[in-house]
Amino acid sequence: MAGWLWFMRYVVFYVFTTMTVHRGVIHSVPYMAILGLALTYLSYDILHLPLTVSWFYGLFLFGGAMVHLALDELYSVNLSNMKMKRSSGTAMKFYQHKDKWWYLLLYVILALLVYIAPPFDAFWQQVSDPAAWAKLKLGLWPELIKGWLN
Repeated sequence: MAGWLWFMRYVVFYVFTTMTVHRGVIHSVPYMAILGLALTYLSYDILHLPLTVSWFYGLFLFGGAMVHLALDELYSVNLSNMKMKRSSGTAMKFYQHKDKWWYLLLYVILALLVYIAPPFDAFWQQVSDPAAWAKLKLGLWPELIKGWLN
């Protein structure tokens, strides 16, 4: 038991506190891509959800995270004084030299997730098929569509 406590206190806690500094490694574009791909993989391979649903989950998570980063970047502009805040340029980043080893780990994890991700081509074929969108429209608003068709 003491070994687990030591491991949690000195390894896991150290990694967590180092990576979770605000606007640190977890506040970056590759980390958000990891979250999106991890959710896609988890949904498809672990929870056995349909391919399209899994990819939409991952893409929506990534898209929401990118909106968060973009809004943080916009917030770093002080419009009343017309100057940039000190945090300008730190929200939407792909790499920081001071965290080079963490970014190396992020990109290795990202490459692994790209490799094991569910097939994107099949998802793209489904999404780009007009018949699928017509079927979705009928499923969402059947009474409204039926009214237009009559």
